[in-house]
Amino acid sequence: MSSLRAVIRVCNALLLLANGSALAEEMFTRHSGNEFQLSLAPEIGTLDNFFYQANNKQSTNYLALKTEVELQFQAEQQLLALDSKFHHLKYQQFSQDNHTDYSLAPSYQYKFAVNKAFFIESELNVNYEARGTGLSLGKASSLTVGDSKEQRQITAGLLYGQKDSIAKLILALGLNDSRYQTRRATTQVLDYQTQFVRSSFDYLLSDYSYLATELAYQDLTFDHNPLQDKDKLTALVGIKWQTTAATRLAALIGYQQVKFAQSNFKDDSALKWQLDWQWHPVEQIKFLLQSKRDFQEANRLTDSYRLIDAHRIDVQYRFNRSLAGSIALALNQEEIVYQTSATEEEYFKAEAQLDYQRLDWLAFYLRYVVSNLDAQQSTLDYQRSSVSIGFSVTI
Repeated sequence: MSSLRAVIRVCNALLLLANGSALAEEMFTRHSGNEFQLSLAPEIGTLDNFFYQANNKQSTNYLALKTEVELQFQAEQQLLALDSKFHHLKYQQFSQDNHTDYSLAPSYQYKFAVNKAFFIESELNVNYEARGTGLSLGKASSLTVGDSKEQRQITAGLLYGQKDSIAKLILALGLNDSRYQTRRATTQVLDYQTQFVRSSFDYLLSDYSYLATELAYQDLTFDHNPLQDKDKLTALVGIKWQTTAATRLAALIGYQQVKFAQSNFKDDSALKWQLDWQWHPVEQIKFLLQSKRDFQEANRLTDSYRLIDAHRIDVQYRFNRSLAGSIALALNQEEIVYQTSATEEEYFKAEAQLDYQRLDWLAFYLRYVVSNLDAQQSTLDYQRSSVSIGFSVTI
């Protein structure tokens, strides 16, 4: 697809999708003023299955350091922000796998009226793909070090409305670039660029509820593998309901379609949903429930795409002002579709954590995590657990 044709298609899609975007609600609730926050979280732990193997598990100890910095400056109608995260991991037995994941997300907003604003956001994510996961799933021994993946995205758009407006509208378009940084001769077939437009429109129905619509169009181009070129279209409608800051519900259901530029894959469509429920029945307890379905790109070197049902539930309990506990359960059910076949994989993860808030700026935690994969191809199955202890400092 030529660049001119791609631009024309994006512009046409923007006209068709003038009803809203799946951009985060936080765009209407971002605090004004100047802000700075720095948090450091050193951690020490042990894990029992470093290579995600079904048999012959190898364990190791590790040190980790998480660093997060949030900056925000406001000058009259202008707002400039930078969010950055760094996660460094150092292993006792497998030093070649030491790595640092990081993300940088600068953003700019110009409010040219009380309820109207222009925004531009960009984001850079660099993540390490551990041996035995991703492209090396079930084949950890085939690599001497894990892969590294980079994603870049830039988004620009318009906001209309405020947090409590009768109507709220977001229009946005942008570009995403995804590629592996390692083993380029092999992994370049997974390089792709996405041109997209998104819109979201919420209209007040009563004191606490909004009618919500979300539409999105994506044009994906694979530089080294045109068989994977495709378009995606998503449409959702539903209800957003919020009585307090601690109790909210967003439930949307709709349709999604993927259409390939070439005939090697059949066009596909599926039901799509998004559910986000937060319930705070009493001061000590909070429940969170999230569920969604989405088409996603391949995580295999063989030509494919995925349909993923993702579910998560969190329960948080505060024993007193200083001590709190939480349990999180997550389940991803994935269908991987190849040109002539399909297979299924089920990922489960459970996490339990105990937090002790010693001071306003100092907290300690103890965490236990277990995860497993149950796949149709049994050689991919694994179970993995880890225990860690750490503390966090926030200024």
